[in-house]
Amino acid sequence: MRLANLLFIAFMLFGSAGCTTSPSKITEEKQQDTIKKSESEDLRLYNDAKAALLAGNYPLGAEQLGILALRYPFANHTQQALLETAEDSVKRGQATTALAAAEDFIKKNPNHPNVDYAYYHRGLIAFYDSIPALKAVNPATATPQASAPVRRAFQHLAELLRRTPSSKFAADTTQRMLHIRNTLAQHEVNITQHYLTQGDYPRAAARARYVVENYQQSPAATEALAILTQATARIKAKAAEPPPAVAAEAPQDGTTKSWLLSQNPEYYTLQLFSTENEKFIKKHIAQNDLSDKADYFRTNSSTYAVVYGAYPTKDAAEQAIKQLPRQLIAGKPWIRSFKSIHAILKQ
Repeated sequence: MRLANLLFIAFMLFGSAGCTTSPSKITEEKQQDTIKKSESEDLRLYNDAKAALLAGNYPLGAEQLGILALRYPFANHTQQALLETAEDSVKRGQATTALAAAEDFIKKNPNHPNVDYAYYHRGLIAFYDSIPALKAVNPATATPQASAPVRRAFQHLAELLRRTPSSKFAADTTQRMLHIRNTLAQHEVNITQHYLTQGDYPRAAARARYVVENYQQSPAATEALAILTQATARIKAKAAEPPPAVAAEAPQDGTTKSWLLSQNPEYYTLQLFSTENEKFIKKHIAQNDLSDKADYFRTNSSTYAVVYGAYPTKDAAEQAIKQLPRQLIAGKPWIRSFKSIHAILKQ
């Protein structure tokens, strides 16, 4: 009987030990509960921060993102929240309001420990709002104002690096700035290519030179250099051509006004001299065999101006002065644009 009691007691002890959770397993379960609780808390902060940023409540949003940034591995939620809210603001058409909220926070809290969130968020909003618009610009109708929003986004991102260089967003900001730089460079090249196709070589050369000088590290700089070389060669070849023949049309007031108005307003001509004697002008043109190279127009009620040739650039016009016969430089020719002549003729 005594032996039986001992066996029963032993069975109960070992049996209960087999059913009891070990201390290590209890610790592991507690750790899992802690992790799940932490994940839940981080997700709540993440959602609350997004809501606060969308509402323009940067003090609350910055506080919640600051907490998230300190928790590994959930710090990625911080940047994700800023990215999503920036894109959402643009999609909802609230970019202007969101930018104003970010700038207001920066202005009122310049020394806030998490002010870099506002700098970064402002740059992101401007970034998402500007790049698609620039890519859609037609080179034929592009204006300097078209790239202004993109340049503003670049400035906003640059301010983050200048004000908070140690920000966790510095690396991403740098990459976005490089993307903006390359996009702007390609935008300029597209416009340059349009000018080249249209035969406006001076403008093509000027825009291409701008890209080469200001976007040297951009992939588009190589294309711009090729366009610059081609446009420059075309300008030189055109300057070497003889001046175009003047169309002899019947004038209404003693001048071939229609030919003058048909000239490219961006081109230049040489004013040989001015006089009140229209007969002298006609005799001078005939004696020097200029009937197909020169023209004249009335500058006021009694004076006429004689012009010679059409040149795409001032440089080309200056070279032409040096090549004029001696009898044509007696009046000390000077360069004037067809645009100024058109303004007089349309009065």
